[in-house]
Amino acid sequence: MAAGKNKAQTNLTIDQLLGRLGPYQREISGAIILFISVITLLSLLSLSEGTVSGWWADFFRQLFGWGAIPAVSLLAVLGILLTFSRLREETKPLPFDIIIAVEVLLIVGLALTHLLAVEPGEHAVRLAREGGGGGFVGWGVSNFAIELVGDAAAIVLLFIIGLAALGVMARFSFTDAAQWAELINHWAQQRLEEQEEAVAADSIEPTPEARPKKSSKTAAPKAKSAKPPAPEMTAESAITTLPPTQRALPPINLLAPPVKDAGQGANARYQAQIIEETLGGFGIPGEVVEINSGPTVTQFGLKLGTIERKMPDGTTVQQRIRVNKVLALSNDLALALSASPIRIEAPVPGRPLVGIEVPNTDKTMVSLRGVIESDDFQKSTKPLLVALGKGVSGQAVSASLVDMPHLLIAGATGSGKSVCINTLISTLLFTHAPEQLRFLMIDPKMVELTSYNGIPHLIAPVVTDFDQVVGALAWATREMERRYKLFAAAGARSIGGYNRKVGAKGERLPFLVIVIDELADLMMMAPDEVERHICRIAQMARA
Repeated sequence: MAAGKNKAQTNLTIDQLLGRLGPYQREISGAIILFISVITLLSLLSLSEGTVSGWWADFFRQLFGWGAIPAVSLLAVLGILLTFSRLREETKPLPFDIIIAVEVLLIVGLALTHLLAVEPGEHAVRLAREGGGGGFVGWGVSNFAIELVGDAAAIVLLFIIGLAALGVMARFSFTDAAQWAELINHWAQQRLEEQEEAVAADSIEPTPEARPKKSSKTAAPKAKSAKPPAPEMTAESAITTLPPTQRALPPINLLAPPVKDAGQGANARYQAQIIEETLGGFGIPGEVVEINSGPTVTQFGLKLGTIERKMPDGTTVQQRIRVNKVLALSNDLALALSASPIRIEAPVPGRPLVGIEVPNTDKTMVSLRGVIESDDFQKSTKPLLVALGKGVSGQAVSASLVDMPHLLIAGATGSGKSVCINTLISTLLFTHAPEQLRFLMIDPKMVELTSYNGIPHLIAPVVTDFDQVVGALAWATREMERRYKLFAAAGARSIGGYNRKVGAKGERLPFLVIVIDELADLMMMAPDEVERHICRIAQMARA
């Protein structure tokens, strides 16, 4: 019993010790690995030799061959990362796939080194035993690759695996290469056009007043020779100087026809009677003088009456009802109408009425085509007009992005954010040609906006890789600054004024709309870079 008790006490003491050392286990392990790596590196470089260290260095040479120093260097890096792991807790941890990719790249490098150093056979084993080539690791992997696919194909196979490991380490793919090439092409075209504009501006100098005749003779051929040939239409020129085309807008019949609203009719009048009777039962006289039926709710306009109140001198006066009394009866009205929830708007803005909104028993689907074909939408001349839906009274509601000028869509899950953003984009596509409007779309989750790939309004394919988001926003910032320079040169304060001034020359600028999905995720991943560009665009890109 005593021995068992002492053993339990000993185990408890060890557990307590490990518990106290728990937060420092990574640091201790990292320090040990770093110490072993430094001793091994010094032994490999013949800077410090001993019996144990010499044997350990020979073992490392036989294991990794000529790659012993890179291998022990990677081991030292691992020790440093573990030793200072507490400093990395506030930053993003090193991804596991990058660690695996580094190891795969080292093994593939050892195998390729051994394959290129000697021919397979006994000599390859002897070279590994002597600490040359890729060591026993390189010999084993290369021998397995040769038996799997043959001599020549083994080199190709290992080379492809090494490229794949490099791609994982650099977060690089063929899709990324294509998108980066397109962005670089945009940037190069923009710089080329700026240089051509600078050369043209320098070549057309003001004529001196002393010799007007001579200057008039020489100015004409000089301007004529300075005129560059018409450039070929590229992605960059499509966003800077778009000539007018005859591109037709999509037909509206691509959208489903609107569903005819049957209205509430008798049910609405019956509900109005219930509202009057319920309020009258609580001593609040009132009359429903207006009924507005919308797609999801019906608003009843209630005009409050007056009550007679006897004064101390015996006279009676007519006193109006306080609005707060109606607000306090919202639950009673919901119970009487068998509808929940109801909303009381007291008063209706600009009207001497109290609005009582009751959910419809049969809700009507609001179609995009119905809003676009409405009279208010068709008569509006504002640019970047988007359809938002229908109001309480069933009237079409629209707004212009130019008036906003920025829009943030927020809400709980399932509240209709995706439907709203797709409605806004679709409205702009149905009302603006690519020569009038260009999109830059960013969708890190590759869910909502990737379906728009291929439309002619896109500047570049939808940006889905997080590493390219900052570059895309930086490009948008530079484009904004370039346009402001053009506005200043033309004496315009907005894109509308600029297009009116240069309309005859055919150098009209299209609107540029940036659509970002899952902005919160982007702000968490790289708050400094993303927030800096978005704030600059939000503050200045209103013109």
